[in-house]
Amino acid sequence: MRCALCGTLSHQLISYEITADYLLYWLNRRNNYVYVDFLGLDG
Repeated sequence: MRCALCGTLSHQLISYEITADYLLYWLNRRNNYVYVDFLGLDG
């Protein structure tokens, strides 16, 4: 998954949705919620 996030793995192997889901999981596990403000989400 890390390789997919960096673009070294083809998105034909791992979909954008799964990659985005992993990124959100990774950020949330580290209590990094900067994307909430950046995207203007309620949270």
